[in-house]
Amino acid sequence: MWYYKGAEFTSEMIEDYIGFLYVITDRSNDKKYVGKKLLKSTRRLPPLKGKTRKRKKVVESDWKKYYGSSDEVKMMVEEKIASYNEMIADNSITEFACQMFGDMFMAGKSMDGVSVELSNSYLLKAQDAYKKAFSMNMKNFAAAFNAGISYYNQFSVLDDKVAENIRTLQSLNANRPAPSKDPKKKLVEDTKFKASVDSVKKLNVALDQPILAKVDAAIEWIEKAYNQLKDQEKFTKPEKNVISRSVDFLATLYGFKRDKSRGKDQKAYDEFDAKYNFYDTLHDKYQ
Repeated sequence: MWYYKGAEFTSEMIEDYIGFLYVITDRSNDKKYVGKKLLKSTRRLPPLKGKTRKRKKVVESDWKKYYGSSDEVKMMVEEKIASYNEMIADNSITEFACQMFGDMFMAGKSMDGVSVELSNSYLLKAQDAYKKAFSMNMKNFAAAFNAGISYYNQFSVLDDKVAENIRTLQSLNANRPAPSKDPKKKLVEDTKFKASVDSVKKLNVALDQPILAKVDAAIEWIEKAYNQLKDQEKFTKPEKNVISRSVDFLATLYGFKRDKSRGKDQKAYDEFDAKYNFYDTLHDKYQ
């Protein structure tokens, strides 16, 4: 959200304002980045039926979801990566600094305009920083949770690729031409179609182990956070946020492992199903 004169700025306050200037401050060195954002944008609409003149419509821009231009954020994050690497190299980094760097890298990966490759590199840096913070303080539940979420995000990316490949297979089957009546031509067609299908299936097979590795790592780190908090009777807001989200993520992850073992390994299926049910029943407890 954005603030103006100490109060949250809302759509109702736009009136005749055109846009706003903003300042992003890096609190570690007080460096500032100045930018601007328009509150309204103009959309061109097609002509009305029977007319030739195009129409214009002024609408509210995406200012509510805007957090700064990607170039500014990229510059800030890259500067932080350099600082982080330098502090790691000379062994001068602290637990607090690791947490701060992790938050910065995690925020950088989600900014508009950041490439997929750059987003992934920020995510891995965030993961490294959070794990480093936890190694310095084994009670740092937030660092453990965020490390787990970084692995969960990587799992989600790979799982999306599997889903995309499945859609490709469905499209191949749905658009398969009617078979030729000539046996020789049909054999060639079948061979070519099978090759196309097999190539896509191989992509998903190749993703199986990397996906399971990310799932296992996510479980390991999120359970570290859960185990730090599970025996407490009362929680601060940050603690409650972490433990409530932890049980939900863990239920999802164990549910995934359970479904992957269905029909293949009954013992593993039962173990993962028990874990799923355990965490799923904790959902209401921590709300």
